[in-house]
Amino acid sequence: MANQTFHLLPPAASTNLSYTPNPHPHAQVDWTSTPATKATLSKETGGPPPRKPFSKLPLELRLMIWQYAIPNDRVMEVRSWGDPAIRRYAPIKYSVAPHRPPTILHVNQESRCEALRSYRLIEIRVSTWRDYDPSTTYIPWTYHPANPSSDRKYTVRDIVIRLPADGSLPLDPAMPYSPQKIYIDYSRDTIYLGPDFSRKRLEAFLTTTGSYQELPGLQYLALDRKLWLVSPDRRWDYLRPSLYSLRRRPLKEIYIVPDDQKHALEDRYYYRKHKIQLKDPEFDYTFTSLGQTELTKTCVENLTEWFGRLLKGEGRGVPKVGWKSVRRAGSRVGEYREGAWEVQRMLGDMSVWKTWVPNEGV
Repeated sequence: MANQTFHLLPPAASTNLSYTPNPHPHAQVDWTSTPATKATLSKETGGPPPRKPFSKLPLELRLMIWQYAIPNDRVMEVRSWGDPAIRRYAPIKYSVAPHRPPTILHVNQESRCEALRSYRLIEIRVSTWRDYDPSTTYIPWTYHPANPSSDRKYTVRDIVIRLPADGSLPLDPAMPYSPQKIYIDYSRDTIYLGPDFSRKRLEAFLTTTGSYQELPGLQYLALDRKLWLVSPDRRWDYLRPSLYSLRRRPLKEIYIVPDDQKHALEDRYYYRKHKIQLKDPEFDYTFTSLGQTELTKTCVENLTEWFGRLLKGEGRGVPKVGWKSVRRAGSRVGEYREGAWEVQRMLGDMSVWKTWVPNEGV
């Protein structure tokens, strides 16, 4: 097994400076209050100066304040639902985890107008409509006979149970879910495909093009540990085309999140509204492979070179590849070092990535 060495990043230098008076060594100084001192104290501690109402501030100052109110570390987690291999007729669903829209959008009309200069209203799960055929009969999943939780009072039965001569599905397909609308600022927000996002849906979610493309303005993307791990043959046939398709977006940074877990927190934190944060890791690592004397390249270094090779000549920069550590409701979830090393061991030296060539049309 490879040796591993972890280095704790040094804490940021303190900026707190203190001043200690240094009187003359042969002098003894005594301080006493004077009437002037008491008068000054009474004026300074008599209360805060009168404040001007916010609406009376100059417009330029108000707009600057609204801009400062826009969050810079917002993380939007995307989850996937449904697996046709398990439930034949169930439609695929992508959804953004419960979250609170930025406060600046609903303070007042002025704040909303300023917020809409940064935020766009976009739709998630548009890719699930790629194969929609207007000439086909669809049934909403809520009323579909194949849905074990369907509303029995209104479930459609008689008109859909038939056996087509061509051997196709005996029931009408389920209607795709309507797209979910969210506000996003691509220049600030990070899209996080977390532990509730299936690797089987990754390629369809990221590689769909045209009017059905998901997140066309994506700049910051984070992928949960399991999306890098589940590949017993170490071929990653679902992952490499997905990452390569990101060249169609203005991607700037992509992160590996090794320490998230689906059931680590109580459901009220995981499935209800809570803040998700992606922090810079507290640890970095280097390692040397067995039998080698020089340091082995980490998966982050190999991924950076992989992007550089494939994007060479396309006139765009190579996205930054890095690690992030997750916080849910302010709490740590998993063990960062254990998860990071698991990803590193699975990806190995990434030799099969170095010769990979994308198929035409990817």
